[in-house]
Amino acid sequence: MIGWYARGVRDGGAKARQQKGGGAATVSTDTARTAQSKIQELAKRLGNDEITKRIEAGNATRDEMLAFVLQQLHTINGAQQQEVDLSKKQASFEFWRAGPGVTPPDPTRWHDAARIYEQAVDAICRGDLRKGQKLVEDAVDQQQKTIDQMTNLVDRSQMEERPDTSELARIVAMAPTAGSCAEPQPITQLLAAIQHEETKPPGTPDAQRILWWEEEEEEEEEEDDADGAGGGGAS
Repeated sequence: MIGWYARGVRDGGAKARQQKGGGAATVSTDTARTAQSKIQELAKRLGNDEITKRIEAGNATRDEMLAFVLQQLHTINGAQQQEVDLSKKQASFEFWRAGPGVTPPDPTRWHDAARIYEQAVDAICRGDLRKGQKLVEDAVDQQQKTIDQMTNLVDRSQMEERPDTSELARIVAMAPTAGSCAEPQPITQLLAAIQHEETKPPGTPDAQRILWWEEEEEEEEEEDDADGAGGGGAS
């Protein structure tokens, strides 16, 4: 997964730089000179090979973090779409059939987790992996909180109990910075889809629910009672 993902990230970064006129023109001369001076100083102390290794390690960490975020966004989007479907169903389906006391579906509940993931992606794509890691952990906390609040009518069989971020912490400790890159398009699309979803469930109060199957059962019971009474009279 990481291999193709890393290529996509690099290609996206290259396209973004082309669109901005090559990238170098957007950086001030002073900033470029300062960065070059720091790299030259590190190269003298560590050697070019070590510098290359560190850059490659940081970029690999960045790409793995983005892959983790993408996976979580797919999970969130899947749960949100289930809530959208539940919100559109009529009285003969799961939510309405469940009766009073059931947590209603709410597709907008996922906005907060997506917003924090968006902040994490921004930091990661800038190369600030420590900040990105902290925000990813915050997003996972919000994601778990939202899952706990979610209606139990959503199928959770494909969801992890809680995404494990310990591996991200380990690799960020070894490579806390990386080169910048463009935000991968699949992540951009999922973030937009999740945060722009505004479907609301039907606002029918519990007291006004008309459960047609209960009415049919009552009618059947009344018919049985009538039949029983008629049969008793005949004997």
